[in-house]
Amino acid sequence: MLPANASKERSGTHAELAHRAERLDKAAAKIVALHQAQDEHGEPLDNQRQHRIDQLKREAQATRAFIATQPKRLNRKGGELKTNITDPDSAKMATGKGVIQGYEAQASDCAGCALRSQCLRNPLATRGRQVARFERRAVEAKHPSARMRSAIDSPRGRALYSRRIATVE
Repeated sequence: MLPANASKERSGTHAELAHRAERLDKAAAKIVALHQAQDEHGEPLDNQRQHRIDQLKREAQATRAFIATQPKRLNRKGGELKTNITDPDSAKMATGKGVIQGYEAQASDCAGCALRSQCLRNPLATRGRQVARFERRAVEAKHPSARMRSAIDSPRGRALYSRRIATVE
């Protein structure tokens, strides 16, 4: 299982995605109604709200276009699987840490992998393994955690830290 860079919100069956498009249209209509009420009172329109209306309408349009062009994904029994607008190859998967949007790799995919001998303790006897890959986000050099990490990782920082450990114990 590998995490995907896709939004869980944009995932569902075709019926769920159609319902989501309707909700987006309703949200846009609600903001338009608010604009019309403001017009009656002579209040100026808020640019942020107009931008949000356009955003909601674009998202609803993209969802409907996806439903119209993409076939339903079916499981072995013929039931519809959830699909994702951002990345149709990914799926929602339960893990020990909750539900993630990710990819399922089959054990046979490990057979031709160049890293097989590094991943498996016994590559000849093991069919495959479950792998999760998480990419670290870049941390700014001025971020307090980054500054503390660099201070502790320096030779002086290691010496001070080792003295602190001895004092506490």
